[in-house]
Amino acid sequence: MVTTYWDMACSMVNHGAIDEEMFNDANAEHVFIYAKIAPFIEEMRAIRGPRYLPHLEKLVMRLPDAEQRLESMRQKSRKMAAMRAEAKAGAGTSAEAG
Repeated sequence: MVTTYWDMACSMVNHGAIDEEMFNDANAEHVFIYAKIAPFIEEMRAIRGPRYLPHLEKLVMRLPDAEQRLESMRQKSRKMAAMRAEAKAGAGTSAEAG
């Protein structure tokens, strides 16, 4: 549902219902979502159909620094995952000690 929500929101931007600059200034979640799925988009389209998430892709890739932003989002995502794993490992150690 998250991906199709952002595709719908980006469709509104792509068709002029929402100002593109304002939309991109107000949030970056659509960029984060696309960064997570971009490596798998062709595989997903082979399963779901060739028109899967075209509006999300179009809007994100239109950003002047799209590739840099996508890589930055991927790095942040990896860092957050490592922090969660570290916290989970620490919690397990604390529980064992208690």
